Amino acid sequence: MLKYGYIDNDIILKLAACTLFWEAMSCLNLSKENLFVNITSRFYFRNSRKLKSRYPVQIREEARSIALELKPIKQDEQRDELYQSLLIEGVDAGEALLIASLMNSPDGYCLLTGDKRCLISLSNNNDEDIEKVKNQIRGKVICLEQIILAMIEINGFELILPKVLQAKEYDISLKSIFGSGEAATRENVISSLSAYIKDLQTQSNGILIDTELLLT
Repeated sequence: MLKYGYIDNDIILKLAACTLFWEAMSCLNLSKENLFVNITSRFYFRNSRKLKSRYPVQIREEARSIALELKPIKQDEQRDELYQSLLIEGVDAGEALLIASLMNSPDGYCLLTGDKRCLISLSNNNDEDIEKVKNQIRGKVICLEQIILAMIEINGFELILPKVLQAKEYDISLKSIFGSGEAATRENVISSLSAYIKDLQTQSNGILIDTELLLT
């Protein structure tokens, strides 16, 4: 059973764009006091030039306000050693910190990430230390598409659709899945979300949590 979550910037940003962040956490049974984020996130959402060119100020400020309400990850020497070993091609510093934190945590912790490149890079790396990482975090990672699917199943398609449509231009997979706009149907969206999840699960060698566990 999930009790605690480490959350990357991408998940915060995409769910903030949908104005669905707290609804998503509720669907996953994750409370605010049990959610952790990189301490630099609050500065990233306001200061990143890349984000300023892609997202309007309202979304960036909403993401920042969310980050300010979450617990910053504290420094830990053992975790920092793991962090250094995770700085491989395709894994940025923020994701490395979150993964290292997850490895140092007991059962009940998960990682919510929108960084598919990171997960695939881990899967394709056969270094002995990285193999240990993959074995320890397998089944503890949740992707954006799984979160959207869980919200549709729990809260209802009619409630989730308009909120995702207002933000689909900010994410490649959501743009594809919800490309029909208001004409999108529950059946087609769920089918497309499931296909994306299955594909990422294959490409990442089974690193994602079983989606069914999010719905129970």
